Amino acid sequence: MSIFCWALIGMRLYLAHENTALAEKVSYTTDIAQKRMAGWIRENHQIIRNLSTVAGNPDITPTATMQHYVETLKNTSSVFFRMGIIDKFSRSIAYSPLSIDGDPTGDSGHSLNRLQR
Repeated sequence: MSIFCWALIGMRLYLAHENTALAEKVSYTTDIAQKRMAGWIRENHQIIRNLSTVAGNPDITPTATMQHYVETLKNTSSVFFRMGIIDKFSRSIAYSPLSIDGDPTGDSGHSLNRLQR
């Protein structure tokens, strides 16, 4: 065999090895990303479950009480930019933050009520 054939075979073996190594690295990185994302979702889902538990039934719990819970949980979680509770008619009844840079973001149901008219 000529040197060219040996060089070609060596190059193919090298590329096959590099391809396998790259596939392993991508697989490892994918596993890490999936585990981190699953943890992030689980953690944030727990915050929402906590809000649901403490707020209770929006038809029974006073709006001021729900507003307090929303503001408290929103302030303890840096992950959520906004947080709120809606009633069975999809109206906002508690929301945090109530304003951003002086502009209202929600006013305990009245903003969405105006949109539905």
